[in-house]
Amino acid sequence: MKLAGRTWRVHANSFFQVNADVAGAVVETMRDWLGDQCVSADTPDPLMVDLYSGVGLFSLALADRFTRLIAVESDPNAVRDLRNNLARDAHARGKSDLREGVVEKVTKAWKFGESPGGKTVDWARATIVADPPRAGLGKHVTNDLVALAPQRIYYLSCDPATLARDLRALGAGGYELHRARIFDMFPQTSHIETLVELIRGNPGSES
Repeated sequence: MKLAGRTWRVHANSFFQVNADVAGAVVETMRDWLGDQCVSADTPDPLMVDLYSGVGLFSLALADRFTRLIAVESDPNAVRDLRNNLARDAHARGKSDLREGVVEKVTKAWKFGESPGGKTVDWARATIVADPPRAGLGKHVTNDLVALAPQRIYYLSCDPATLARDLRALGAGGYELHRARIFDMFPQTSHIETLVELIRGNPGSES
């Protein structure tokens, strides 16, 4: 699969966005939003954590904006593709850690002090990218993210109801909804994808 100047190997049983043109638009929007936060290939940030990373759509597409990358995925087929894609891509190779496991178990371990890849993490300077299934992040992952307190979260959702639930939890934990954009990933259906940018603010804010 090719989009946004990158190439991915995708197993027949691995998930990948079916609409490559719109998926490319999502990637470009995230790149633009990061640029507005002064994060670019010329001025990379320290760390991106790609939750529910699949075969590495965002890991590869955004790798040049960060000096370190951590990808978390549980599906064995996707993990095999992800490992291959990270090793093959010039922007991700040599600075990526792959954590195979269920996201809520991984974030819980981090919350209780486990160091990703055995390396110290300054979570206050980290960026989280999350593309969960329709069930969303859920209370365990949102609680863990609030506890870790990364500086920004980019959340791509395919279900407005679970997105609203998770945004309320993250808002109560100190995140402010900076902006959002809807993508017609599935034309002529009732389904949409929504990308939001959350910035760490003050605990108790639900704006």
